[in-house]
Amino acid sequence: MLRFRLQINRKWLGLALLLSGALAPRAQSPVTVTLLSGTSPAVAEPGVTRISVTGSNFPAGTIAAANVNVALTKTGATTPTNITATAIATVAGTTRRVTFTVPSSISVTSPTSYTVAVSGTTSTGINFVSSNSSALTVNPAASISSLTPATALPGQTVSVAMTGAFTNFLQGSTLANFGAGITANSVTVTDATHASVNITLAGNAATGPRNVTMTTGIEVATIANGFSVVGPPVLVSVNPGAGQQGQQNLSVAITGQFTHFAQGTSTASFGAGLTAASVTVASATSATALLNINPAATPGTRTVTVTTGTESATLINAFTVNAPVPVISVAPNPLSFGAVPITTTSTKTVTISSTGLTPLTVTSITLTGAYFTLGGLPALPLVINASSSATFTVAFAPQGTIPSTATVSVASNAASTPTTINVSGTGGPAPQPPAGAITVVTDQPVYRRAQPVRIS
Repeated sequence: MLRFRLQINRKWLGLALLLSGALAPRAQSPVTVTLLSGTSPAVAEPGVTRISVTGSNFPAGTIAAANVNVALTKTGATTPTNITATAIATVAGTTRRVTFTVPSSISVTSPTSYTVAVSGTTSTGINFVSSNSSALTVNPAASISSLTPATALPGQTVSVAMTGAFTNFLQGSTLANFGAGITANSVTVTDATHASVNITLAGNAATGPRNVTMTTGIEVATIANGFSVVGPPVLVSVNPGAGQQGQQNLSVAITGQFTHFAQGTSTASFGAGLTAASVTVASATSATALLNINPAATPGTRTVTVTTGTESATLINAFTVNAPVPVISVAPNPLSFGAVPITTTSTKTVTISSTGLTPLTVTSITLTGAYFTLGGLPALPLVINASSSATFTVAFAPQGTIPSTATVSVASNAASTPTTINVSGTGGPAPQPPAGAITVVTDQPVYRRAQPVRIS
């Protein structure tokens, strides 16, 4: 009887085990979701752009955004950046749209390709995963690459052309900030990367550089020290700083600070009796004036002013008008005769020129040194008018085959007087004697043109 009961119990036990295996829940494979090939929009800025990726065959039921993972993988990488979706919405049927923002932790220096995949769980525990990925390009953070002009004066109102990099300027939404003391009156957007900002600088705006920002929604584009409030425009140098009465076509270099010289607009003033025939602008702070000085201009200092539109830059006592002074030039100097045969004489002409704007008066012409003599001297004192000249000669008669030197001094009313001329020459072999001449051979050195020789 005991054995029978044990057999019955074993049958029921096997049946129970069989039934328990059939009724136990089995692990299900995730539902496969198919994504579109690209995101919307296709380009994102980290921390700024809201991106949507759409897919079909999502499981039925409620799916909370907090239960959806978005995997962003840089092309060529194997480890994704995982973030949580910010929203999920049903488009139609099993098609849903997942929304997310590329995190600020992703930083790139140039447009970079990424892939987007999704996975998650419904409220009833059904898992899903995308079988493919969508393409997304991640751009560097928005910035301002340039602005023109980059400086302005306190009290000025100017329009500044802005150029952005990877920006999304939008008319009516983009706001500009140039820092304390500067008011942005208006922002006119040309396209996503170009805008014009009209600004007014307060009269007491502090000088120095400013960070400039352009804000479009949550996008903030910045350029560090991109704009400067500068001091009043001034001239810092005028070179040369002097000229003579009657001087013409004198080229004068003018250097400014915080100026905005412009070709065809800037004019230069040197005061009464001086005329700037032309102004050539090299840069906003550099120009050259071609100056003519009236012969009757009053000697003395002048204030120089360069005017560019409403801008006026000045340097007090920057230029001096001097009375003309005599200027002397002698040529050739030095004067070289080279090798001159003994028993002969070589003569060269020296020219004295008056190269200043007023007559030159020569008071004396003298020579020191052996074997050289002056000739053709004019009557002294000699007045040589401006741009005129006079001449005299120097003769060299060597007495031996040795080098000789001399100095010619010309005294005048020029600033540097006397003017000296270094003269040199060397005695060379005598010319060949004529046919039938008597030749005398001596063992004594010959130093002079006339020297006694004993014949035996």
